[in-house]
Amino acid sequence: MAAELGDSLDKEHKEVQSGKSRNRPELEKALHHCRVTGSVLLVPKIDRLARDSAYLMSIYDSGITVYFGDMPDASGSSGRFMLQIMASVAEYEGRRISERTKEALAAAKRRGVKLGGYRGGPPPDYKAGHQAARQRSKVHASNIKKTVSDMGEGLSYRDIARRLTKMGALTSRGHTTWSHVQVARLLAND
Repeated sequence: MAAELGDSLDKEHKEVQSGKSRNRPELEKALHHCRVTGSVLLVPKIDRLARDSAYLMSIYDSGITVYFGDMPDASGSSGRFMLQIMASVAEYEGRRISERTKEALAAAKRRGVKLGGYRGGPPPDYKAGHQAARQRSKVHASNIKKTVSDMGEGLSYRDIARRLTKMGALTSRGHTTWSHVQVARLLAND
């Protein structure tokens, strides 16, 4: 798509969350990048960006230039009108998928099919999961500490938090906004 616009691809983000959800970390990173750099957001299909018409239009109206592969001319009043219609259709399709899935699960349950839950096999190893999460957290903290040490000395926690936020560094929970308290905790833990 970038070649069609006569431009090169600056950065690529691959979102794995559903278009129905507003909690989409990769999309937020892409939007942040577009706001900061003025880049165009390229989306292959309208329903991949959002299946919530209000959310999609809020992105479209936010000042970020969005190019849709399945609707390349979404500019002007007629383009905006068509985009609103397409967004509403995508939202409707998403809701119908949800309804059909719920109906199918209810029918399977009536037939006596066991849904969800543990069905045998090796028992889950919760300790291993917690250890893996702790290890990922330690690696992430180590990377952030290196970034902080590269900033130089004499900075307050607030200054460090501002710089980490500005560069888009991820917190341990995947957010890009840092507070001085988070910086203090990060630097206190060894």
